Amino acid sequence: MIPLISEHKLPYNIYEPITYYLGKSDHLSLVAELKRKNLAISVSNYLETNDDHTVLFLDITVENTGLFHKILKIVRKHFNFYQKNFKTLSEDAKRLAKIEWSKAEDPEPHSHITTCVEQLLRSEILFTSKIFEHECSNITFEKCVLILVDNNFEIETKRDEYELQYEDLEFEDSFSEIKNDFWQLQTEKVEFFNDKVNKSLVKILNYKNSEFVQIFDSFKTTEATILLRLRIDATVDDELSLNIFYDNIKNVYGDFFDLNGITIDCNFSSTNIEFMISGNNPLLALSLIVSQGQFDLLDPFVVAKKLLKSQLEEKHDHGYIRTCNGLSDIYLNHTQNLETQISQLEKMIDDKDIHQINLFNLYKKAYKIEMIFSGIDEPELYYSSFKKIVDQLDHNEETTKFAIQETYRTDIPVSSLCVGGFLSQRKIKAEKTIKAKNKATSLFFRIDSGIRSEAICRVLEFVLREKFFTKLRTEQKLGYIVFVSSKILRNDFFFNFTVQSDLEVLPEIFKFIHAQDFEIVNFQSIINEITMQKLNRTELIQFYGSLMSRDAKLEDWHSDLCDEIRKITSEDLKEALLNAEMVLSQSESFE
Repeated sequence: MIPLISEHKLPYNIYEPITYYLGKSDHLSLVAELKRKNLAISVSNYLETNDDHTVLFLDITVENTGLFHKILKIVRKHFNFYQKNFKTLSEDAKRLAKIEWSKAEDPEPHSHITTCVEQLLRSEILFTSKIFEHECSNITFEKCVLILVDNNFEIETKRDEYELQYEDLEFEDSFSEIKNDFWQLQTEKVEFFNDKVNKSLVKILNYKNSEFVQIFDSFKTTEATILLRLRIDATVDDELSLNIFYDNIKNVYGDFFDLNGITIDCNFSSTNIEFMISGNNPLLALSLIVSQGQFDLLDPFVVAKKLLKSQLEEKHDHGYIRTCNGLSDIYLNHTQNLETQISQLEKMIDDKDIHQINLFNLYKKAYKIEMIFSGIDEPELYYSSFKKIVDQLDHNEETTKFAIQETYRTDIPVSSLCVGGFLSQRKIKAEKTIKAKNKATSLFFRIDSGIRSEAICRVLEFVLREKFFTKLRTEQKLGYIVFVSSKILRNDFFFNFTVQSDLEVLPEIFKFIHAQDFEIVNFQSIINEITMQKLNRTELIQFYGSLMSRDAKLEDWHSDLCDEIRKITSEDLKEALLNAEMVLSQSESFE
């Protein structure tokens, strides 16, 4: 049963193109494919309506209910085809089945059908522990319920005790209908606020300096999303340990995750390890991470060689990519440059010295945990998982000193590169040169931490982006990749000028900077970008994850940043560059 719910009150036949397509019997149809693969004896579909919605019933008679996974996979494929070819198929339905569209009250009725199909494509199966213990098992398929019936069992008219039920959470400014039992019972201090831009309520719980964040959003989907972040001073050993753990999970549970619409991804950096989990029931994937499930199905040497291959590819990447990503080992004493990491991995593989790393013990090294999630009505189990991770931490603050490392310290006078200009009395304090596919230069200005520094970087990029490209790329033809951007390391914002070129471009970068008046004509487009609502739950989770990764204040972030941007003057931009610490990251091309 698939409720086709729309915000518009639509006439009965508005959804008939779907039934026409699903009921076709040609050799490419759903019916033909299911019969050809001996998965169905008969297939039929029909519509029913009431005051609130229209429901599509898809009845499939089968010999074996144990094959429903294969049936669902094929049904999904045909919904996907219908979505991609909606216009043609609808015209076909109109022509052959004489379906009239003119009765629709909505000027674009096809948009609701397309939305319905997209929801079906995003939905997956949600298992329960009771699913194989009862002859009639109901499985939530987002807004679809699949009912499996054996020949000897009569369907009860009342709801099955094992049926899974979900209620849509509608956004209201007051959020008065949200179930608050869990949050009301907490003894720790709970912070909460309304995010009016994203139409969300955010609740934050602090436990042993780690943060547990639930977002009540307005997205109409049952798919939950979880971001789990470990704050850690990570090394190449940690990256290998993570890869062994993650690859084994994917190897053992990959098919199960695919069948149940669960996705799990991980990202590694020198300061964070992140897991992003999405699906109708992400608790299983989270439980595997919490329990540090150990599997020995994959040879750790194979994983190590795979990591080595990716690092060798990174080493030979474009110069501008290498130079832009070169800040961490300039400033963080626990990091190693890529070349050193490669040498270390090669030695470990040659010496067969990997067995000791085949343990996912990163919780011991992490100093803070952040869990952000949405789409979950009852957070108790997730909070329990969160606490289990936090209780494993040593609770030490980060040990890395955030300062220029001695290896890269220098004192290059700007006056030796460019005569005159407001930066002429300043010096470049660090220089790093590597080998890459191309020659490139990235000049970084360390602005500072905090929301004002973020505002300065955003306005600098707005003011200089087009001018920098036009001057060095279009007019002077100094490089084929020319851009300005901002980066964040720890909590500090850096603004950089990057040029990939075979020429010496550093003097020209300073000449360009000195020639600017930093006039701010109109930064309303920056305000518009900041106040734009996130399009989906994943974007919203990633947005809050980004803020938390730099210890930004979550409440009123949009308004505070916009206020700071409106205060910034041309002199503020110039002064920010003048007072910033300058570091240089360069690449030379391989011989």
